Amino acid sequence: MNSEKPIAGDLRQREAAPGRAASVPPAFGPVMAVVLLAAGLLLSPFLPASQDRAEAQVTVAEDPERDVLVTLRGRVQPRFQLELRDGLEDRSSFFMRRVRLDVRGHVLTESLTFRIYPALERSASLRDGWINYAFSPEAELRFGQYTVPFQWHRFISSTRLHFAERALASATFGFPSGRDIGMMLHGRLEDRGLGYAVGIFDGAGRNVRESDSSGNMVSARVVHAVLGEIPRDETDFQRSSEPDLAVGLAGQSAWRNAARDWSLGRSPAGVRRGDWATGTAFAHLSWQGVSLTADGYLRHVSPEAPTVEDYDGWAYMVTGGYAVLPERLEAVARVSQVKLDRDDPTTKETEWGLGVNVYQSGHLAKTRVQWLARRITGPTGPEVDHTVLVEQHLMF
Repeated sequence: MNSEKPIAGDLRQREAAPGRAASVPPAFGPVMAVVLLAAGLLLSPFLPASQDRAEAQVTVAEDPERDVLVTLRGRVQPRFQLELRDGLEDRSSFFMRRVRLDVRGHVLTESLTFRIYPALERSASLRDGWINYAFSPEAELRFGQYTVPFQWHRFISSTRLHFAERALASATFGFPSGRDIGMMLHGRLEDRGLGYAVGIFDGAGRNVRESDSSGNMVSARVVHAVLGEIPRDETDFQRSSEPDLAVGLAGQSAWRNAARDWSLGRSPAGVRRGDWATGTAFAHLSWQGVSLTADGYLRHVSPEAPTVEDYDGWAYMVTGGYAVLPERLEAVARVSQVKLDRDDPTTKETEWGLGVNVYQSGHLAKTRVQWLARRITGPTGPEVDHTVLVEQHLMF
C-alpha cells in the first residue's frame, strides 16, 4: 500500500502502542495463535464457568453513617498481533491493549453516584469521569466525560462484544473515541422494555480542553426490548433458554465541528470543520447459543471549506456468534462496510472477520483468537490488509 488513510477505526491507527516493524515468517502468526488458543483451552477446566460482572468488584471504602461507598474494578488485556499489510512491511508485536482501573461508588445518598475510569496502557489517560443523580430509574442526570449515547457498539461494553475490536462501520461512523464531555438525561422504563438517553456535548472528544470546534453536538438513542430484557451482552455463550430481541434508533448532529477532517482531505487550505448529522438503526437477537447483531448508518456532511461540496455516506455491520460449547467455546464472524462519500468509489472500505472465543470464567477471563481482513478501494485499485490477534482478557 502506498499510503495509510487516516480514517478512524483503521487497525493500523489503533490506540495501542505500535509494534516494531519486522520481517515476519509466514507461519509465525498462525503458530502463535494455535499455541495461545491451546493455552486458553487448557486453562478453562481450572476456573469456574460463567460469572456475572457484579461479582467482579472489590469494596475499598465504606462508611454507612455518611452513606459513602467506593468500589474498585479493573481489566487487563495483553495481546499478540500480526499485521500483513498490502504494499507495506509486515508487523509483529506484543503490547497491552487495555489496562484499566474502574473506581465507582456513591456519596451522601445511593442516588448520587460517580465513576473515575483511567486507561493505563500507555501514559495515564482519563476515559470516564462523571457524576450521576438518579431521580428515579426512569430519569437520571449525568454530567462529565463518558460514552456518548449513540451506536450499538458503544451501548455494549467492548468486553461483551463478539470481537476484540469494534467494527469498521462503528469506528468510522461513530463519534471519534466514543466519549465526550457533556450533560445527559437517561433512564429505563422496565415495564415497557424501553431505554433512552439524550444529551448535549462539547463536540471535541475525550480529554480535549480546547479544540478547533466552536459548536456543540447533540446525541440521542432509544432502545426497545421486543422480547426479554434490554441487552447488555452481544454474545450468548451461555445458551439462553428464552429469546432476547431488541431494536434501537439513534441520531447525532454537530455544527462547526473539527473532531475529524470533514473535508476528507479535499480542502486545499486544510479547513477541517463542518456541520454533520448521522442516524443509525440496530437490531439484536440471541437465543440458545446463537447471537446476531446488525446495524446501519446514514450521514450527511456540509464541510465548511467553500471549495468542498456537501456529501452523503453510509455504512453497515452484521456480526454473529454461536456457542459451540456452552459457557466455554464460541465461534464468531463479522462483515462491515463503509462508504464515506457515496459518489466517490475511493472512499469505500470493507472488513471481514472470523474468530474463536474461549471462556475460562465468563466475561471475567477469556481468550480471543481472531482474524480480520480489510479491503480498501484506493485510486490505484483495491488493497487488502490482514490482522491476526490473540488476546487474553482478565477482569476483576
